[in-house]
Amino acid sequence: VHARHILVETESEAKAIKAELNNGTDFVKLAKKKSKDPGSADGGDLGFFTKEQMVPEFAAVAFSLQPGKISDPVKSQFGWHIIKVEEKRNRKAPDFDQVKAQIETYVTRKAQADYVAKLREGAKIERLDVAASK
Repeated sequence: VHARHILVETESEAKAIKAELNNGTDFVKLAKKKSKDPGSADGGDLGFFTKEQMVPEFAAVAFSLQPGKISDPVKSQFGWHIIKVEEKRNRKAPDFDQVKAQIETYVTRKAQADYVAKLREGAKIERLDVAASK
């Protein structure tokens, strides 16, 4: 998702900003003016990110919004956010040829590790350099 946000400290500030946005105020201008986030100078632009890159509360809302939509206030550990999704895109899975070597390496190592584990289970190991304790 590519999104922008406005970050404020209180829910009442967030609700007031949401009301301004509902009345047609430009998101970028409001972000520059009101957001306490360091990225606010760029209109709150966060660029593209994955769900894993954001705190769960933020990601859940950002990924549920359609492009062009603005969220209601969202609480996170950083404060209150108003999120605007600019666009969404799906990450293309890599071509098989690009990952074939990695897959072969993984399968080989996994087979070796499983084989060694199986051998260890059935092995009786006896140390000859140390006297047996009775």
